Amino acid sequence: MRRHERWRLLCFVLFAGIAFTLLVETVLREKRRAAAARAAETSVTGTLADTGVTGRSYRDFREKFEDTDRTIAILREKAKKDSRADSETRFATSELRYWETQLNALCQVLPVVLSEQEAAAFTKDQQEWRRKRDVPAESGAVLSVREQAENTRARAYQLLEQYKDRLP
Repeated sequence: MRRHERWRLLCFVLFAGIAFTLLVETVLREKRRAAAARAAETSVTGTLADTGVTGRSYRDFREKFEDTDRTIAILREKAKKDSRADSETRFATSELRYWETQLNALCQVLPVVLSEQEAAAFTKDQQEWRRKRDVPAESGAVLSVREQAENTRARAYQLLEQYKDRLP
């Protein structure tokens, strides 16, 4: 075998190996995504389909929201006692995370209990709200983290009350 033929063969083997590896990684990634999506769908629809709904009813969400309000009140008191300069910003960021978590939990359940058309309208409305939440229309200035947290809290309660008849 000549030298250039060996190089050609080596390049082909390397190229084929890289292509095969990328193909396998892509297939595995898609399988993992599909499995995760099935697991998430099963957990949401499974708990909703059961007669003993846990953590997905109007009362459960209301209790979670009230617990979040209590937790934030406690954290607010601790933040007032904190003498560090950035304590207010850290507290506001924590508050926003708490309310984002609660809102996301509600937004995962609502499309399951709504009809297809209502779910599509809800998803579009929620995306629009998220875009508008960060920038108020009248001033064009970006909202502070504290204001974003307050808006997220208000949105969570608004959606809970708006769709309370649809939740189990």
